[in-house]
Amino acid sequence: HYAVGMSGHGALRFLNTLRGQKFDHALVTEFIHAVGIYPTGTGVELADGAIGIVCGQNPDWPLQPHVVLVRNGTGERIEPWPVLDGTIQSRIARTLPLKSLQLSPGEAEAAFQRNSDLC
Repeated sequence: HYAVGMSGHGALRFLNTLRGQKFDHALVTEFIHAVGIYPTGTGVELADGAIGIVCGQNPDWPLQPHVVLVRNGTGERIEPWPVLDGTIQSRIARTLPLKSLQLSPGEAEAAFQRNSDLC
């Protein structure tokens, strides 16, 4: 039997909780460093209420990944989708299921492709 699926961020939380108990401490640390605290593709809500998708990691600040914004703080769609470069303005308040972002099929991929040089 398989376990119920979870988000990438939830899986990292699970690994981190059992780091040093069921999973090797150094290995979990390296894994988290490799994929980031908020893995690429994770839906996020920022502190100002804006909604986005993590599109890349910030090696200097793991809690501040690069984020493609899809909605502003009042919930309105933003186009073309800007990328926050992992500065303090992109502080993440919580993760969101991608379904809740209400993107049509292919929109997230299009945002990533349009901003590939920034992510």
